[in-house]
Amino acid sequence: MDKEKLLSLIPAGVWILAAVLAIWRLSDIEAEIGLLAAIAAWVLWFVVFISLLVPATIGLTAAFISIPIAAAILGLSTGVVDPAILIAGALLPFALVWTPTGDYMVNGSSYGAEKRFLLKPTLIMSILFPIATGIAAAFTGLLFRAITNEQWLIALILILPAAGSIYVAARVIHQGFSRWLVFVPAGIVVHDPYLLKLSAMTRKPNASHLTTTRASIDKNNVVDLTGGASGYSSHLVTKEPIPIDMRNGDTHETSDILFSPLRPGSVLREARVRGFKTRAPNDIQTKLTEE
Repeated sequence: MDKEKLLSLIPAGVWILAAVLAIWRLSDIEAEIGLLAAIAAWVLWFVVFISLLVPATIGLTAAFISIPIAAAILGLSTGVVDPAILIAGALLPFALVWTPTGDYMVNGSSYGAEKRFLLKPTLIMSILFPIATGIAAAFTGLLFRAITNEQWLIALILILPAAGSIYVAARVIHQGFSRWLVFVPAGIVVHDPYLLKLSAMTRKPNASHLTTTRASIDKNNVVDLTGGASGYSSHLVTKEPIPIDMRNGDTHETSDILFSPLRPGSVLREARVRGFKTRAPNDIQTKLTEE
């Protein structure tokens, strides 16, 4: 079985196991969930399950939002606040994105021979993602708790905040998941509608080399497209300057671009496969020089 097939089956299998464990947990604490809450939780479960089997960028967004909302419905609507289910619902979406499954899902929307790699959330997105999903999950969980307890006035009050917070969370998160580094037959593209007015692209003959760095690049003309993301970043050096049109109106001509894929090591491996020149990570080069 090839790697791509495993990436589709393993997360789906884990999600089936999550359902079994959730049912066992609710039975163990003798929680009684209302009919509408149970229907909503199962609908969300199937949304995630189908999203994992049929990869797409919109599916990644749907799964990321649906998991904590389903957990909130189960963890709050029963009348017993269950920390285990709530914590699992908060952690599983990030495990989904920060593993190869995230890249696998966004590649479900790719064209032809291109290969996409998710970029790390910007600093602002890193703050907004958990806040937006947390608010949406809390409002929805409380809504179904009110329905289960037949508190119809409270349920009526919570309908609009729940729907509105889900919509806002979906918009914010989908924008984050639409940011990719893309290998195309002609070269490399940084597709980032959050930071860029137009995608930044260089053709393969113009690419000098690609490397990974942990430190900031000490150059005056480097264009930083990391958005404040922490950890390892990728550094693309071109032979001739390329235009960079920022969404804030700034324009640059540069031969040095810094961006942050979620899995920079996989980016380097893909670059080598496609015939791009690569270099060892800058921190490794520095250590070798010192020795």
